[in-house]
Amino acid sequence: MHYLASLGQGTTLHAQLASAFEAIHAHEQALVWQFIAGLQALPGVEIRGIVAPARAAERVPTVVFRLPGHHPDAVAKALAKHAIYVWSGHYYAVEAMQALGHGEDGGMVRVGLAHYNTAEEVKRTLEVLTTLC
Repeated sequence: MHYLASLGQGTTLHAQLASAFEAIHAHEQALVWQFIAGLQALPGVEIRGIVAPARAAERVPTVVFRLPGHHPDAVAKALAKHAIYVWSGHYYAVEAMQALGHGEDGGMVRVGLAHYNTAEEVKRTLEVLTTLC
């Protein structure tokens, strides 16, 4: 709790936490939309979830996608070679992957962004993904 409060401003713990949550939300939203825009620029990429900026309030900073011609595990391994760590497969969401049509073909790549990530990290991730396309 005190760690989160340290990310905010205010004279009371409540004010610091409220400020921190607002700042975290704004930062994560900026990162996720930067990442989505970069993914959308890649040829043939499949993104699942909300991608319409008009629905930004409904978006969490986790993105699942597939690159055409690349198994999700191969994408994760390619990113890991650059110290970028993501999930691949069904990540214990077997039914969700089946509903998305990827239950039997390796699932999808999942990137979770958080308040400690930076725009530069998002840019670097997109640069590595671009080399795979």
